[in-house]
Amino acid sequence: MFSLVPIKLAATVAHSLTKETVLAKIISYFTVLRVAGVEVQYDDYQRRYIETVLKIDNAKTIFLETRWEEALVQNIVPLIVKKSQKRKVEFSNLKEDSHESIFVSYSHLHSIPVGTRLVFSSAKGSIGCVVEKNQGWVVTVKIDDDGEIHGGMRIEFVSYQPMLSFLSEKDRQDILWWLSSHVSIVVANSIKSKEQIFELRNFLDANGGQGVRIFLKIASRDMLPLATSLLDYCQWCMIVFDHLVRSQPALLSEYADVVNYAKQHSKTVFFSIDSFLYQGYDAFFQSFVQYSIGLGVDCLVCTHDFCASAPFQDSFITLFEKLQQSTYTYFHKERYQFFENRALSHGDIQKYLLCDVYRAMNNFSLRAVIVFTNTGSSIASLVALMPNVPILAFTKSEAVYRYVNVMWWVKPYKLSQTSSSYAFFKSIWKEVLRVLYKGNISLDDKIVIMQTHEEDNKDQTYFINGMELYKFKDL
Repeated sequence: MFSLVPIKLAATVAHSLTKETVLAKIISYFTVLRVAGVEVQYDDYQRRYIETVLKIDNAKTIFLETRWEEALVQNIVPLIVKKSQKRKVEFSNLKEDSHESIFVSYSHLHSIPVGTRLVFSSAKGSIGCVVEKNQGWVVTVKIDDDGEIHGGMRIEFVSYQPMLSFLSEKDRQDILWWLSSHVSIVVANSIKSKEQIFELRNFLDANGGQGVRIFLKIASRDMLPLATSLLDYCQWCMIVFDHLVRSQPALLSEYADVVNYAKQHSKTVFFSIDSFLYQGYDAFFQSFVQYSIGLGVDCLVCTHDFCASAPFQDSFITLFEKLQQSTYTYFHKERYQFFENRALSHGDIQKYLLCDVYRAMNNFSLRAVIVFTNTGSSIASLVALMPNVPILAFTKSEAVYRYVNVMWWVKPYKLSQTSSSYAFFKSIWKEVLRVLYKGNISLDDKIVIMQTHEEDNKDQTYFINGMELYKFKDL
């Protein structure tokens, strides 16, 4: 299903995917499916179900999010904590029902320096604290905010590298399992260094995953200072918002800086919206969606199992309907100027062509931009400028097809490996436009065709290296 709405939606699927009632909603509302990796043991039945979804609607992108080896809270009974309160943190490899301490599964507490910040996080929010004393077997922390710490919350360490295996054996098994099941993206959860990204990249490449993209997950506000340096080594990023954003909207500006950096460097951006969906499509959620649209975010994702909660389903369906009715403001002046300066100062031909295409959108009232791509990088740069018309992306690569499928207002098409005639492609494009607009396109409507050298493309075969402006009747 293709709707003329720029921003895409992603849903998490787990055991509930096997319910037949899910299928119609998955196909109707979502472009992307997120698989919650380590939480379950996969079997062939689940894989066949994914394959069935793809056979019915092949325009889906699947991404796997693994958890690596994690430090988790082990308390059975939730602990109510207060701002500035001091709490003891102790190691336990078992579930504990005591209220005396915060029990955690991390056995190397002795190595945590005083002053280290810990963040206990879950889909419902996060609680931060700072280490004030380390006695080796027990750590004393000072709590940042009022809240609740409960079992299963993940522990993020700031400015400290925990002694945890980045790629556990279970992670490797899950990745190998899903590489044979059309997974297109692996989310690099809990990454703290570029070396960890290289480790994951090498593992993927060694096991047939050369076309799989790596996602940087920014799981808390404390990761924001690391984001720009790590984004240079990833193609995507997913930002998880602190629950405090609802009560302190000014915090959104901190995230905007990361999004703008990502877009200036042609990265795809997802926003995780779990912490907002719990309260339905209220006024704040509506303003947040408009904020996301204003930044040109490519996709909104819910990391909570889509069918595990009726309110989640209702909120997501309402979101889909509201997106169809939204007013979209295009043109991001700062990004345009960044690309234009890059074109002038560095002689970057690709950025020069992208700026030309963008000016054509505004000056000629285009109906669509058609791009042939081998790697998707030129399209990633174009969508950073928040184009005001659909981008029809044609590629011969299955991996690139899945890659560009999640981008702002991109509709991808997979071409056969034997197709090569430029005239042949032009005839296809004309028919595609007729179908896309359901015949509601006039002979004088204008279309731009763009083809540009892509820096990461080793196959130097091009139809054109520039842009062409056509009336529909002349295609």
